[in-house]
Formats: sequence, C-alpha cells, structure tokens
Amino acid sequence: MRDTKTTNGTTPLPGQPVKSLNVAIHAAHELRAVLRQAGIRVQTTDGGAACTVGANDAVALAQLVRDAMQETYQARDNLAVCFSAHGLDIDEPVVTEGMVNLGDLSITAAAQLAVLLGAPPEKAVAECDEVGAVSQWIHGDEISDLLCNALRNSTGAKLVDHIFHPDCTRCSEEATITLGRIDVQAAQRLAKALQFGP
Repeated sequence: MRDTKTTNGTTPLPGQPVKSLNVAIHAAHELRAVLRQAGIRVQTTDGGAACTVGANDAVALAQLVRDAMQETYQARDNLAVCFSAHGLDIDEPVVTEGMVNLGDLSITAAAQLAVLLGAPPEKAVAECDEVGAVSQWIHGDEISDLLCNALRNSTGAKLVDHIFHPDCTRCSEEATITLGRIDVQAAQRLAKALQFGP
C-alpha cells in the first residue's frame, strides 16, 4: 500500500489535496517565523496547518498591525478633516480591508465634492428642480457619474464599488451615493486635491 504521508510527515485529511495541505502548512510556518521575529509567540496545531496565539500575544499582534497601517489611518484622518473643513455632509471615512472606505453621501454633497474636484459647476447642480421620481433618479445618477469622473481625473482613483441608491429603493429616504473604498495612495491624493485644489 502506498504511503499517503506528505513530505513533511503529516497525513492529509480525507478529501484534502496534498498540495493545498502543504501550502497551508507552509503559510502557518511563515507566519510563525515572522511573528517570532517580532517577539510574538505562536503555537501550531499538531498537523502544523494552523496557528494560535495567547491573549497577550494577540494584543501585541494587533498593535503590530496597527503600527504597520499608520499611513492608512493618517490618510483616513486627513480626509475626515478635509470633508469637515469643506462642510460636506458625508460619513466619516473608515479603514476596511486595508483600504479607506469613503462611506455614503447625499446627492447635494456629491455635487459639492465633484465641484471641489474640478467638475464644471454648471453640470453639478446641487438641487434638482424636477419633482418627479424619474427625474430625480436621472439627476442622482448623473451626479454619481460626475463625481466618479471628477475623482478619477483629479486623483487617478477609480471608484470600483460605488453605488447610487435612489430614494425609491430606500423606503422614501433621501437618495445617497455609496462611494466605497480607495487605496491609501488614492486617499492621500484626494486629501491633497481637497486641500490645494485639483
């Protein structure tokens, strides 16, 4: 009978490919090695495919990650200051998955932000004169596109996960635009554009 043990002496679980097990074990060892260099002790499971840390080391690991993300946190804070300085009605940015999430803003705030980023003021009419739902939907969608283009032109950033939410899809609440996430470099360029102009 052929030996089913992997090269590192562990036996794969039923249905688990040997290659994926080896990758997991290698990743766990890599994580343990680099954390040990940082003074954080981890233990691997019997098979070596997972790592665990104690409470104190978990706190140290969290601080290590925070220290490594200082540039991202600073970009978030700078944007929050810029939004406030311009009086924009926009959610305070947050850091998610290593990126700066710009949150939600009203159509009026989106129009103001677009102008600040270089959009023609005549195209960014903040209020829609039309009262019909269809006209308001079209207006909000146009402002959403205008803001996306202004942000791309002024910072090079593309909003890949932004969404326009018409009021009719929000139980008659005010229409909003979810801007979504941008990377730290784009966040830095956005803050600079808001501080010094596009």
